Parts: sequence; C-alpha cells; structure tokens
Amino acid sequence: MSNSNQANEVKKPRGGMIFYPRNYVLDTVDAEHSYAEGVNQNGEACVVYLNPDLKARENAKNSNTAQSIPRFEEFAETHRRAMHPCFCAETNGPDSPSGIMLLEQISEFNDSPKQHSCPVYVSKWASVLRDWPDAPQAPVGLGYLEINFNPKVSPEVNEYMQQYNDIDAELKSGVFESVIDAEEKKQKLHDLIMAGKHKWFVAALLKIDELTLVSKPSESSFSDVLLPIMSKYTFKGMYAGAIIRVRKGNQVISSLCAHCDMQFDYKKKDIMDPKEVVSNFLKWDGRKIINEARQDPSLIVEIIPVQRINCGKLGNDKYSKEFACGNSNIPNPVPKVLKTYVDRDLHGNPFSNYKKEKAFLFSNIAIRVAEIRSNKGEGNILVSSIHAFSAPIGNIFSVDKTGNSVYVMDNKKVVA
Repeated sequence: MSNSNQANEVKKPRGGMIFYPRNYVLDTVDAEHSYAEGVNQNGEACVVYLNPDLKARENAKNSNTAQSIPRFEEFAETHRRAMHPCFCAETNGPDSPSGIMLLEQISEFNDSPKQHSCPVYVSKWASVLRDWPDAPQAPVGLGYLEINFNPKVSPEVNEYMQQYNDIDAELKSGVFESVIDAEEKKQKLHDLIMAGKHKWFVAALLKIDELTLVSKPSESSFSDVLLPIMSKYTFKGMYAGAIIRVRKGNQVISSLCAHCDMQFDYKKKDIMDPKEVVSNFLKWDGRKIINEARQDPSLIVEIIPVQRINCGKLGNDKYSKEFACGNSNIPNPVPKVLKTYVDRDLHGNPFSNYKKEKAFLFSNIAIRVAEIRSNKGEGNILVSSIHAFSAPIGNIFSVDKTGNSVYVMDNKKVVA
C-alpha cells in the first residue's frame, strides 16, 4: 500500500504532532534520508523524516543565535556527552514514555526515499520535550502562556509612558504637525515601554475534562469545587488555578469571569493555604458572581481547573527577550508569544493587563519542564520551554468540554 493511502487511514495531524521515537534509522551519506520510526500521541505507528527549511538553516549558521538544526543523528546519541538526546525504546509511547519530541510544520511525505508500511510525514522542525526516561514528564494538552507585567516600573519607563500619553492625546485632539511622525514616535515609545517592563511567564494547562457546573452559586458551592482543585494541582513547585466562567447561553459575560490561583506567600515564605486563596476569591469576584446569579437564575457558572507551571529565570529571560527593543527606528515586530497567546486587538496597547482583560488565547501546547536539582527548591518543576503546535483556537473563556472554542466573548469575535 502506498504511503499516501496509509496516511489516509489515520487522522492527519495539523501543524504539529507529539512523537515517541522507537527506532532511529540513520543514513551516513545523506542526513535527509535518515528517519525515525515511532508512534504519535494516539499510539498510531508512523515514520518521520526531518527537512528544516532554508530560513532555519541560515539561522543556524549565524553565530549570534543559539539555534541549531534538529537532526536524528543527534537525537539518537545517548552517551554522557550527548548534546540533544531523545531516548528511543521499542515500547516508547503515550502509556510508557521514554524520549518525546514535538514535530512542527509537518506534512504527508508521499515521495519519501524509502517505502514504509505506515503513514510517513516530513517535519520542518523538531524539539525535544523529554530526553531521558527518568526525566520529568512533558505536559501536553490545551493551554496557553500567561504573560504578566510588574505594575511597578522604572523612572525611565514611567517617562516613556508619559510621552506616549502626550502623543496619544495630541493625535486624538488633532493638534500635531505630522500624523506619520507622531505615529512613528508613539510606536517607538510603545516598544520601549514593553521592553522596559519587568515580565514573568506561567504555562497554563486547561483541564477541560474536569469542567464543572456550579448549579447554585454560593460560598459553600464554590468552596466545594475550588478547594479540591487547589490541593490536587499544587505540588512539586507547580500551582493550581481555576477559570471561573459566567455565561448566558453562548455569550460569555467577561466582566463576571475571574481566576482563582494558588500563590506563594513571600512574607511567610510558604505556599498560601488553599482555604485562604478561596476565601480571598469569595470576598471579591466570588461575591459579585453570587449576587448576580441570585438576581438572574439564567446565568450559567462553570469552573475549569488549570495546572500552572512557572518559568524560572532562564525561561523568563528567554521570553522577555522577544520584547527587546532594537536600536533602529524600525518598529519591533510583534513578539511571537503575543501573536500566539494574546488577542490581537491588545497587541498595540502597552498598558494592557492581559489577565484582567480576559485576553489569553489557548491552543495545543507541549511543555518541556526541568526539575530543580539544587538544595533550594530541589524536586520542583519549572518550564524550560513551551511550544504551541496549533494555531490559536480561541479565548480561554470560550472553551467547552470537548476542547473547542464555542462561546462568544460579549458578542465580540476574538481576533487571533
């Protein structure tokens, strides 16, 4: 049977695919003829070739970047000094994982150098999610990268903000010499503000299969749902969270939606008590929802558990660099993390609080995590990198139990 016919027997992957290598077949003459045999996230057998595009190859030649071309020859190395190992095993798969990789920009490979008895794909990029069998498991599912800004800014950034507001006021009042010059200055100030703000990032996995309806919102009914979540998903340095959604029919009422997240108490130098976290939610957002639901029984209140994993210093530095401001007068490109995880309508606003404004978008994500080995925080899990292997699906408050974006945010179509 041909490769294409075999490929039609399984659900075709879109954008990316989780892959569990079981065997590497290396071609010592032509690396592009090397391939890996394994299974996908559904346990279905497949074969994969790697063929990075020209842009990726050029970037790898640039000594200023840390990027290197993914090669099966490197993934197959498992000796002590191996740089990019991805362990393979005959039983490797979703139920018994060893090495795991994320394949991106994949397509059916109908003209592969060799015929195979299972679906064949070619991938333009591959990232190792789990290198060794004893490494932490790589979380995979629907989720997003939460982007946070410290409200306290430096005097320099504060000055940029004042200048930005002054130019914005001039444009709105019509008092300016050149619209083009004013817009260019405004954009440059926008980039300087975004680059200068202190940022931190949190990977968030949506536990949609645990979505729960709160039939009669009250302090006790909220506590009954939230307290078990706060305890269940807070362990090994990771934190529980919950999305509280209020909707009327298919319309999400964003002003009533909220988050309830476990936090670290820096004064006590310990994780907050779940009861205190839930109590704080009930004092403000919870009380507001309860009052509204009593006045309007048609309101639907739902809770979606969230597993939250913090980026450490390396992760925060990595994603903060996407906001770095260049020295030229050319405006910065929109950071990839904003394009992927934030509603496009807010990309140009340097004062946005994405969490408060319910602006996060979810997609299929895979997370590479690292376990802290030092005495301080030993055993805790942090994000090394997060990969979205689908286009943004929709606002996080629009998701249903099947993982689709079906609800509308206040009659506004979210722009991804």
